[in-house]
Amino acid sequence: MNNSFYNDFRNTPNYNDFLNTSNNTNLTPTTPNMGNWNNNINNGNNSNSYAQGVLQKNIGMTGYFFVSFPDSVDWRDKIFYGVLTDAGDDYILIFNEENNEYYLIWSIYLNYATFDRRPNTN
Repeated sequence: MNNSFYNDFRNTPNYNDFLNTSNNTNLTPTTPNMGNWNNNINNGNNSNSYAQGVLQKNIGMTGYFFVSFPDSVDWRDKIFYGVLTDAGDDYILIFNEENNEYYLIWSIYLNYATFDRRPNTN
């Protein structure tokens, strides 16, 4: 088995690396403006979960995808960065342009995502 494949993923940042704010003394917590979020919940025009629907509306957007693998020691919490290329019933597909690789991640492991610009919700 080619160990370089697995070694590449060991360099994927974990939550602590990404969220290390010890040098960021100017950070202040903010609450996002949710607007009229209640109108966006399941318009009745799809049977998908709300999260899946939002992800599908944002295919093509670049962002960070925070995942947790509870049964793994080495991959406990990881962050993937790339273009969301697909979102199915139980998976998301992310394309990393820097190394020209695709990541297929089961949705059950996805904790949350952040995007480089405002995500589409309508």
